[in-house]
Amino acid sequence: MITIIDPVATGRELSASFVERGVLPLHLYQRRCAPAFDADTHPYALLVDDPREALGDLAARGVTAVVAGSRGAVDAADALCHALGLPHHDAATAPARSDDGARTEALRAAGLPVAEGRTEGPLFVVTTVSAGGRHALCDLQAVRVDRVGRVPGGVVERHAVLIRRATPVHIAAVAHVSHCLDALGVREGPAHTSVRMTTEGPRLVGFAPTLSPASQDPSLHRPALGYSHADLAAERFADPAAFALRFTDPYRPDASVATVPLHVPTTGVVTDRPGLAALLALPGFHRAEGLLEVGDPVHGNGPAGTVYLRHPDEAVVRRSLRRLHHLEDRGELYALAPTPSRTCG
Repeated sequence: MITIIDPVATGRELSASFVERGVLPLHLYQRRCAPAFDADTHPYALLVDDPREALGDLAARGVTAVVAGSRGAVDAADALCHALGLPHHDAATAPARSDDGARTEALRAAGLPVAEGRTEGPLFVVTTVSAGGRHALCDLQAVRVDRVGRVPGGVVERHAVLIRRATPVHIAAVAHVSHCLDALGVREGPAHTSVRMTTEGPRLVGFAPTLSPASQDPSLHRPALGYSHADLAAERFADPAAFALRFTDPYRPDASVATVPLHVPTTGVVTDRPGLAALLALPGFHRAEGLLEVGDPVHGNGPAGTVYLRHPDEAVVRRSLRRLHHLEDRGELYALAPTPSRTCG
């Protein structure tokens, strides 16, 4: 049996991927996730104050893998794997996987350069699944980031686009991520890593030993890649022989995919959504989530929903991205009224 600790958010998709392979995992919830446990209809679920309380039960069930279903479950999953003698990340580098300072020191100790201050250059997100310390590429995305004066930190992520044909720059980014994963002791399971290609070479700027948030929508990536990040993670533990082939399979997505976190450039209250019809009619439109509703407040460049695009022709996706950003930048997605002022009386 396979155990998922705290299968919330992307952990739910991981569980679904296991079930599709005929594997019913055990959902082990820590007390902090009690509401999710109460709402879980899965046939095998446990709630504990401390995951170590479940060691005897897991051993009796013949558990063969323990996987984190959320960022907050990574340390617990590693601890249980260590206690049960199951494959897990390197225990000696555990702090480097959760603490920025320890991560920097681990990278330096491995002879890898680290990001110092603000870095410039193309930004990529690399998702991987590891087995026995080998890292299989799941997907590679290029991220467009714009600087906006009114946003805290001065930057806004405009979109992320799946890379379909790797150039030497992309290959260097993936290779750097692999070296970083080695330095951080990542040996088993999923990770998503951000790397910026500076004029001085690649620099790691973000890391999490968990599934990519995009894995919550497998219908977005499966038609392009043949799998989602959650699918590969489930395959690694449920069918290791099949997963071993991933290390030599060519990376050639069959479609272009883009994720667009929407932003509204002004402040106010939504009174209408005049750009909704144009958004839904974009060629390659896949779905949207979290769109603002009439009456919702908007705080200059705050989150305003996410749009997903997919099309076999990358040029179509690029044109739709330009059209969508045009609607955003001109304030045509949402109609706003000034935020009502508060008065005493």
